[in-house]
Amino acid sequence: MPDFLLRGIDNALAERIKNIARERNWSINDVILSLVRRGLGEGEEFPV
Repeated sequence: MPDFLLRGIDNALAERIKNIARERNWSINDVILSLVRRGLGEGEEFPV
């Protein structure tokens, strides 16, 4: 499975991702994967 490095995330976006992870008790990686899948139309919708 490939790994990706994402650069240039501003502080506000990083905090939003961290908050989602805390609220759902998910890892940050799981949140980002879910958001990418959702953005590509391949994931289930959840309120962000």
